Amino acid sequence: MRRLLALILALLLAVSPAASASVTVHFSPGVRQHILPLLDQATRSIDVAMYSFTDSDLAWALVRAHERSVRVRIYLDAEQAAGKYSKSRFFEGRGLAVRYYHGEGIMHHKFAVIDGRVVVTGSYNWTASAEERNRENALIIVDPGIAATYQAEFERLWGRK
Repeated sequence: MRRLLALILALLLAVSPAASASVTVHFSPGVRQHILPLLDQATRSIDVAMYSFTDSDLAWALVRAHERSVRVRIYLDAEQAAGKYSKSRFFEGRGLAVRYYHGEGIMHHKFAVIDGRVVVTGSYNWTASAEERNRENALIIVDPGIAATYQAEFERLWGRK
């Protein structure tokens, strides 16, 4: 009976949507170089939910995407967005859609959904410190099903007033 249950579980895992996902793991320093091409290759949409965003290279990549008519939306923790080095004012000044979390606790997410098929997530805030000083991790997941789950969370956050 145990063998049969193990076989059934193995078969279910083998045919599950996540079984076809492509996942790469990255550690800082060096995460930025894996995110930038994804942003530069986006064709339809980039949705970012980020606790802290101060990285100039990643900010400019979002601006470039916006300029080539990719829909870019950025959701930030309000307290972090008020910081001296936050890119929130930079984004607003260039016409990108930015909203802020004002609620209990903090908005501690660190993820992006690109073209409804790629998710970038992990401990990595999009900050110079995360890239250059901290020990951080990022997963890049290419899977429309997983991306849809993250997209639903982004839409839930974006819909908050």
